[in-house]
Amino acid sequence: MYSALDPKVHVKHDDQVFRLIVRGEVDYEDAEDFEAPWQAADQAALLTTVVDLSQVTFADSMLLNALLDARRRHDSHGRRFILLGPSSPRSAGFSTSAARGNTSRWKIRT
Repeated sequence: MYSALDPKVHVKHDDQVFRLIVRGEVDYEDAEDFEAPWQAADQAALLTTVVDLSQVTFADSMLLNALLDARRRHDSHGRRFILLGPSSPRSAGFSTSAARGNTSRWKIRT
């Protein structure tokens, strides 16, 4: 379990994979907390970026928009973008219906 004082986004990487682990409730007020991790992922330019949402309990449209933007950036550079979890999109408080038309391009692993 994590504390409410822990950062909501943790970053890990090796030579091939950049990982962002997101925890807890994520909303518009957290947007600034995501800027540095997204920039770090873009600067690392590793072949694969994995975003782990398995510990997210709520997410609003800020996170969904950030994920869509990151996916576009990865596509434009020929890099893979993989989502892990949540166990179901509804458990995180958002629906993937906003991404209609793009769902076949997403790799979502629960």
